[in-house]
Amino acid sequence: MDAKELICGDWVGVKTKLLVLSQTKPLLMVGVRPIPVASRRELLEALEILTMEDPYLALNVEEETEEIQLKLFGNLQREIIQMLLKERFHLDTEFDSVITVKKDKPLAEITCIVPLSGPGNLLQAGVGLTLEPLEEGSGFQYETKVSFGDLTKSFQNGVREGVEKGIRKGLYGEVVDTKVTFMYSDYSSVTSTPSDFRRLAEKVVYQALKEIGIMTMEPIMRYTLTAPQGYAKKLMAE
Repeated sequence: MDAKELICGDWVGVKTKLLVLSQTKPLLMVGVRPIPVASRRELLEALEILTMEDPYLALNVEEETEEIQLKLFGNLQREIIQMLLKERFHLDTEFDSVITVKKDKPLAEITCIVPLSGPGNLLQAGVGLTLEPLEEGSGFQYETKVSFGDLTKSFQNGVREGVEKGIRKGLYGEVVDTKVTFMYSDYSSVTSTPSDFRRLAEKVVYQALKEIGIMTMEPIMRYTLTAPQGYAKKLMAE
């Protein structure tokens, strides 16, 4: 293998067991636009190269708006990326103001069902989901209790894809430490499509979060701790 083909995470020589260090995830996000707009493809290609080289950089293209987004750690990193795009890839870009990456979590367990032909449901599908908050660090979990005999695999795949999209977006940010169980379905054998289930499942996630309420979390970058005199050594040790 040519050295130029190596990226972060590749091994050279015999792979051995090393202490795995946890990697902090980027806590800020910024939108990026090419100047001119016609340079969009070249910008995406350049950013893909930079994200492969730097594990502390995350690239995302927003599905609905197609906005190019970068997750990063601060304004200095943003300035360096903009400089690299100009000097290395000859691309002019415009960056939005940096915003904080937020995370959502439901306050309690909730079951939300939107039946076929229910009030306000214009999709040819019926979906019921249970959202259950989990312990910190549990991540996102998904389970279906609807058998494939009752609902075909293509429709079930549509439900899972819709749930995953809803979980990624949340109300204010990605939903974390939550289990979603697909527990109710209804369909029309004539008109239903996987797209109906995908779109409805996403809507049910949002509806459930709104009904039960959420805890929206932001990263803490700096804090001040005040304690009674004499506790300093114990607190520093903790």
